[in-house]
This record gives sequence, structure tokens and C-alpha cells, in this order.
Amino acid sequence: MNKLSDYGYQFQLKLIICLMTDYNYFRQIIDIILPEYFESEANAMIIKIIKDYNLEYRKVPTLNALAIIIKKIDDEVLKISIINNLREAQKYIKTSDLDFIKKETLEFCKNKVLKNAIEKSIDLLEVGRYDEIQKLITDANKAGVSKDLGHDIKLDIEKRYSDEVRKPIPTPWAPINDRTDGGMGSGDLAIVTAPGGGGKCVGKNTVIEIEYEELGLQIKNQILWFKPWDKNIYNDTYIFAYQIFKLLNSKTNIIRLKKENIKIGDLFKNLDIEVTEHSNYNPDFYLKVNTPYGYKDISNLFRTELQQSVRLYFSNNTTLETSLDHRLKVNGDWKHVKDICIDNDIIETKSGMTSLKRVHKGKEKILYDISVKDVQCYYSNGILSHNSWALVSLATFAIKQGYKVVHYTMELLEEYTGLRYDSCLTGIPFRDLKLHQESIEKYWANVKGELKIKFYSSKTSSVNTLRAHIENLKLEEFDADLIILDYADKMISITSNSKTRDDQVYGNLYEEIKGLAQELQLPIWSASQNNRCICIDSLVEHKTKGKIKINSLNINDEILTHDGFKKVTHIYPIEKQAAYKIKLKSGKEITCSANHEFPVKYKKLKSIQSGLKPGDKLFIKK
Repeated sequence: MNKLSDYGYQFQLKLIICLMTDYNYFRQIIDIILPEYFESEANAMIIKIIKDYNLEYRKVPTLNALAIIIKKIDDEVLKISIINNLREAQKYIKTSDLDFIKKETLEFCKNKVLKNAIEKSIDLLEVGRYDEIQKLITDANKAGVSKDLGHDIKLDIEKRYSDEVRKPIPTPWAPINDRTDGGMGSGDLAIVTAPGGGGKCVGKNTVIEIEYEELGLQIKNQILWFKPWDKNIYNDTYIFAYQIFKLLNSKTNIIRLKKENIKIGDLFKNLDIEVTEHSNYNPDFYLKVNTPYGYKDISNLFRTELQQSVRLYFSNNTTLETSLDHRLKVNGDWKHVKDICIDNDIIETKSGMTSLKRVHKGKEKILYDISVKDVQCYYSNGILSHNSWALVSLATFAIKQGYKVVHYTMELLEEYTGLRYDSCLTGIPFRDLKLHQESIEKYWANVKGELKIKFYSSKTSSVNTLRAHIENLKLEEFDADLIILDYADKMISITSNSKTRDDQVYGNLYEEIKGLAQELQLPIWSASQNNRCICIDSLVEHKTKGKIKINSLNINDEILTHDGFKKVTHIYPIEKQAAYKIKLKSGKEITCSANHEFPVKYKKLKSIQSGLKPGDKLFIKK
């Protein structure tokens, strides 16, 4: 091809927008792209204006600068053509093939320079000027080489203070915007964290409604019925009934569904869940809990850390023991207990609505929690409880401002996640959404931004999966501005293997996600648990290896505790955070985070954040 016009009219317009929006590409090609490569007089003039402006000011002209320069053109017909072409070029600012346009144009211009050098070399060859030929060819081969040698601290002052460098997307929360210079920007990774046990957590006497399979064994004309957690002797060992039935795998086994109201503490006791902080159990049998959407699978049961409990008294004569950070469905939205207004706020229950009458502060104790598949909410003492919608809130805020958002969900299904957005956008209570479908459609019709929701099962997706999906979206002309990962801990690491420790896997995973954010030049928001921690060099006493560094531990290793040697059940990812050194009167010292809790007198736990101070007495090994 001899001219860029051979590529077509739209190609040239897309090239113009590339030159005006990609500064690194502009610097790379500006010296070798010439106005005569364009057949259109208007496009050739635009290139000439850009090149002349760069020659004088060493930067890309802004639209305002272009408008002033264009006004000085005497030819009215040419002036109108230039304005129309620039206006048309703006329409292609988000098209998915701009990388292709840049690559093709660069190759075209480099070939032109090389062709001109070869043609000049023919004349020089006849007179034997070989040194000049070598210089011509060498310079031609250097044409179009990237000039991005890094950020020049003196020359690029204006660039680093430009809003276009980070392109921050604000959040709904002013304190975060203030501390992040307007929100997360290109290449940033932000994690919403909460301490373990935050969210749903209730007292042991809280009643939940469960559904399970009762197991029947027919012996002659009689059926013996067992609950799945009933213990029986099998091969001289006590095991659960559901485990025996799995082993027997007999066609004579009979199953019937049973519903039961049970205290959550009794359920934990039936399942032999250890009475310690953060003990957990993943049921591998049929076990569901009642939610506003019917009975849903319980995916995990666990105990929280020791924390402040409160008892709530409602106007419908029910009570609920929980924590101040527990969330209830209030006025169609989810609210922390500590933020609920007594008598004023309307709270959703299984049978209707109620209000909070008073809050009684109780003792510090370990509370109970369950994770529910698909919907993440359940009725506790008839009151509807749920976890946080933080990621949905910040994404909705961005969509309202005209941004394009991709929400990857690894827990909730796409349709259910979409319902969350419907409720967050419109303010319509979740339970009433079906009654307002027409209104919801009108709301979305007036929203400037766009949203895509994609579901991947837990531990089936990696950064490569997300990268491929984002590329597919680009083919459909959907260029994302913001990515939501709900949530990152449910992904798999591409740089880890079966021998990689748990904490290293998570460290690798977050490095990979950060790399993806930088590669795509997009902000990524996710959520995770903020754990108590001590320095990775801290020593613990291993049952067989003696004193070893804590970062050398593996799952199932036994280490010394105040209650003898206990198994390690989970290793949390290593986190970079503020560290504090605590020194005792005896000379012993330990480095830890502000959240790390130590046993003190009267069976209490204290961290630096919760008030640990000089003078407090800590327990030590004698």
C-alpha cells in the first residue's frame, strides 16, 4: 500500500484518535508519519498541525489548542472538513481495534522510511559513498523504535500531575476518595478487608430453620431412622450416621427430607465443631437453611473470635444475640446493628416487619456464623441477616457516573448478583424487586454506564481466565473502566503448584492480580479477610521439630498452645501492614500487627487496636 488512504476512511480517523490519546505511541511514530501519506486534504492538514505543534511544544495538542489553530485557516471548506473529521474521530476513542490500527500504521511508516533509504542508496552506490549508505540504512532501521525510556523527572512534570495519568474512579465514600487522590486509578488494586468474624454472627441460642435428609435403614418390617449427625459404632469407632450410610451404599437405605428449628449452638455441638475461635466445618452431606428464597445449602459453619456480644430486643417480642457489626435488613437495605435507629428503622423478618426497641450490651464471647450458598443470607430467630454489599455499592456508584464495569462473581450466581445491583440502584427493597420490574427497566434505561456480570465457580478461574474474558468483551466493543472481583481469594494462582504453601499461594495470587491491573491499566477492587498476624520470623514450638519460624509451618503441623499441642488448621496469606514490637519486663519481645490479640486476665483477649497498653499482663511459657 502506498498511502494510508488505501486502508480506508475509518482507519485514518482511528489513527488520528490514537495519536491524540496515546502519548507513548505519539512519540514513537510522530517523526516518521508524514502528511503526504494521507489522500484526504483535511486529514493531511490535521497531521501537519499535530507535527508542527509537537515540533514547537514537544507535546500533543489539546482539543482547545486544535480549535484555535483551525480557526486561523482561511479556506472555509477545508476548515469545515477538518472539524467534521475530528468530530468523527472522537467516536472511535473506545473501539476494540485501536492496537491493530497502531501496529499497522507503524509498520507502514517504517517500511516507507526503509524504502526511501534504499532508493537514495542506489544513487550513493554509483559514486561509492558506502559510509553514507550504511548510515541511511542504520537510521532507517531505528525509525519507529519506542521512545519510552522512562519518566523524565524534569521534562515530564506536567504529565505526572495530569488527571489522565491515573484516571481515578471515585467511590461512594468521601474519606477513601480524599486519601486516594480521587479514588482508585489505572493499574491500582484495592482490597476491602474486614476482621475474621465480621458480618453475620449470632449467639448459640439463636434459632435457625434447617432442612436435612433423615436416613432410614430397613430391618425386616421396621425402619430405623437416623439424623445425619447421630453417632453410631462402625468398626469399633464412633462416626456420624451419614458417613456409615455412605460406606454401606446399600439400596435398602431410605431417605426422607426433614425440617427442624434448631439452636445454632446445638447444631455446632451435634457436628462436633471444636469450641475454639475460628474453628470451622464444611458439611459434606445434605444440609440447608431457610432464607427468603427457600432452603439453601450451608457451605460452611464456623465460630468467630472472642468479641463483644449484644442482645437486641424487637417490638414483635423476639430477641437476637449478635455483635454490633452484624447486619440486618433495614428499610430495604443492609445495616450494621450499631447503625440501626431504635424505634425508627423498619427491620425485615420472616413474618413481616418489626423495629428495634433496645440494645443490651453483653459479655465478650465466641459467636456463631454460617455461610449460605448462592444467597449468603438466612433467618436467625426470624430476623433476616446478611453480609456486606460494599463491592456492589462502589460499582453502582461508578456506573451512575457513566463508567463501564465488569463484575466477576465466584460465590453468587449472575442473576442473583444482578438483583443486588437492581436493589442498590433503585433503593427498592430486595424482597419487592419482582413487583417493580417495569420501574427497574426505566431506572437502567437512564443510567449512563454499563455493567457485565460473569460467574466462575470457586477455584476455577485465574488471571488468564479474566484476561481472555476481557479480550472477548473488547471484541464486542465493551472496554471496561473498572473491574470487581467478588472475590479474589476464590481464584487460583497460575504461578503456584501443589507444593506451594497456602500463604505463598495467596501472595502469588495477589501479585498476579496486581500485574493484571497494571497490564490492563484498570483499577481492580476485591474483598478479603484481614487476619490477626505476627511477624513471619516469630518462633513457635513444633511438636517434633522444636522451635521453628512461623512461616515454616504447614497444615496439620502440631504446635504448642496454652492448652497443649494443637493442629494447624489454616495458614493465612502473608500481608504487608504496620508492625509493632511489644517488649515485656522479662526482656521477651514479639513483633505483631495492631489486630493481633493476646490473652490477658479474666479470659479476655486484647490487641493494640482494642486497647492493649503498657502495664497489661500477658501469659508466657514457663
